Amino acid sequence: MSNSQRYRDQHNEILDIAKQIGALLNPADLTAKHAEVSKLLNVLAGKIKIHLSVEDQNLYPSLVKHSDSKVRELATSFSKEMIPITDAFTKYYTKWAAGSAVTKDPNGFITETKGIFAALDKRIQKENTILYAEFDKAG
Repeated sequence: MSNSQRYRDQHNEILDIAKQIGALLNPADLTAKHAEVSKLLNVLAGKIKIHLSVEDQNLYPSLVKHSDSKVRELATSFSKEMIPITDAFTKYYTKWAAGSAVTKDPNGFITETKGIFAALDKRIQKENTILYAEFDKAG
């Protein structure tokens, strides 16, 4: 098993929940299933929080201390890039976590969800292909 496998597994879990929410992104489903959407958002937020915590406690510290300056710079860059993404997700989650918020503005929820999920997907793909590849090579 590669060093990055647990991070990749967490990414897969996050993407799976996002896919489940994505399948409900129409006003009729959001109105009828707002409690399910709220539950899924809570699970998603929890998984993201755990993932970020594990990266911050384990992944980044080991890469920032690496002997190769390129690896150190990459880790620092990735860590800094995550700050606005985390802030955007926190703002999104705070706004929409209550199912009633979703039913009051389903179209707004759909628009914001597509945007935040696109940003998460882009970040996950970037970590999987660049950061975790370096982590695996670094040993």
